Order: sequence, then C-alpha cells, then structure tokens
Amino acid sequence: MGFSQNDAAFVQPNDDVYVDIDSGTSTTYKEAALRFRHGSVTRWQIEKDNVANADLYIRRYNSSGVLQDSPIKINGADGGMTHTCAAQTALTFAGTPSKIISAGSYASKLAHAGNEMITLAATGSTASTFYLGIGSYITVTGEDSWGFPLCTLVESTDTTGVSKLQGMQSMAFLGTVGGSEAAHLKTLGGDATAGMYAGWFKVGANSNCVCDSGSRVAAIWVDNQMSGTVSGEEYGIFATTGASVPDAFIGFETSSSGWSQLFYFDSTMASTQPVVTSGCNVSGAGASEAYLKVLVDTTQYGIPLIAI
Repeated sequence: MGFSQNDAAFVQPNDDVYVDIDSGTSTTYKEAALRFRHGSVTRWQIEKDNVANADLYIRRYNSSGVLQDSPIKINGADGGMTHTCAAQTALTFAGTPSKIISAGSYASKLAHAGNEMITLAATGSTASTFYLGIGSYITVTGEDSWGFPLCTLVESTDTTGVSKLQGMQSMAFLGTVGGSEAAHLKTLGGDATAGMYAGWFKVGANSNCVCDSGSRVAAIWVDNQMSGTVSGEEYGIFATTGASVPDAFIGFETSSSGWSQLFYFDSTMASTQPVVTSGCNVSGAGASEAYLKVLVDTTQYGIPLIAI
C-alpha cells in the first residue's frame, strides 16, 4: 500500500509501487522527496531537483535540524555514487557474503574506461601514528585452505604488442613525486623495522608451530614461466640503480641465526646452468673444477667452486 502524488491529485499506485512521488513537469516540487523526522526535527532527507538527470541526495541533519553534509549523492547522468563521511567508517558490511564488492569477474570483465578502477588518496599528519591505505586480514582455519589477502593479475591479448605489462607497482618516495619538498629520513634508532623500503616481505611462526619435513618456506618466491619465444632479455630479478651509489646489491643482517648457505642449488640444478660441473683449472690439476657462469657485458667468466 502507498500513495502517489503529482501536480493535480493523489492517485492509486500500482501494486508494485510503495511510494511514488511524481512532481510532473512543474518546478514547484523540487526539494524534499522523502523526509525523516524525530519529533519536529528533520534528521534525514532524500531529495532531488525536478530537472532532467538531476542528482539524488541523501542528506544528514544534526539533533537541531542543521544540515551536516550530503553523505550520499547519486549522479543523475550516469548513476555514479559519492559517499562523504567525515569521521566514521564510511561503509560497513556484515553477514557472510561470498563477495563483499564485485566489479565484474574474470569471465565477464568490465570495460575499464579510466586510469584507475579504485582510487585511494589520503594524507596522514598525526605524529607517531600508523597509517594503512588498505588493510586486508585473512585467517584460514580449514585444512589445506589457501589465503591470498592480495591477488593481482594483468594480461595482454593485443597481437600488435605492448611495451609495458606489470603485475604490480610498489614504491616508497621521500617527498612527493615531481615535487620539491625537503623531506628527510630519520635514523633507525635501534628499531629493526624502521627504514625506507618499497616492500617488506616476511614469514614467521609461533615457537610451538611446526613445518613438516618436505615443506618449504621463503619470504619471496620468484617464478619464470615464459613458454613463448623470448628474443629479448629475461631475468628472475632485474635490478637497476641511479643517483646515489648503493652500499651493496644485497645487505645482510641477523639478530640470531644468519643463513646456512649463501646460495643453494638442489639436485635439479646440480648440473644445470649457471652451474657447470667442470672446466675450471684454479688448482692447476687440469680443467676439472666446477664453476658458476657470470657474464660481464659480452665476456664470459666463471666463479670457481671448490669442494670443501
């Protein structure tokens, strides 16, 4: 049951319409479409101007009936929504949804018209405060459950070719990119977690946890699977530098145990490049020692491997 209002009179609504507010072609009815009061004080109001493609607003008022903001605006031209929230959580989900936010799927992708599908841009100015742009926390409790707090994939199907295809960009920049701010990085001050890093990758376990024999743990897994023709360069890790000269390519520091080996080549790599099982003659007993291949520009070198 409901009502319908137009310029002339009330009319009986259709069975599937609860509230039908029709201001016709007049501009007289142009503000309050639906108003929620507490006593005589307006607390919420849903409104739109009586013009074509006008925006729809859901406005919030304080206990005195004074307009606070327009927390939700739905664009009349394309249906886009803006949610403004000054101090509280802007959007909260509850229950057990299979997908909290869905924008297309792998099988049915959205036509991406802009540069960014999701934009998060903010400032943090409070001293000694930890700021998170995105916090993703997953606890798996089932046997053989997989947890991927962040999963990204970029693909190219263009047969003409692309010059850039990167699954992720992660940067830390002192100052602003292209700016001139005189920002500085403070000393570590005994804090092992302090410093400037584009990415921090860590694995850990409680003291009573167990990793079975035959399991594997690594802070980073680098995997190449280029099954097509690669006529250009291909690396597991590509490192570049400019401006200042880094102290080293890799820096090592430990609080307890160190590393058992600098490199480990398992049985699948024991006789596979860059390991060469013979051909080096450091000991003078003939070219019988193994070595690691190292290419410097166009000259091939070898680092001798002496069994101990």
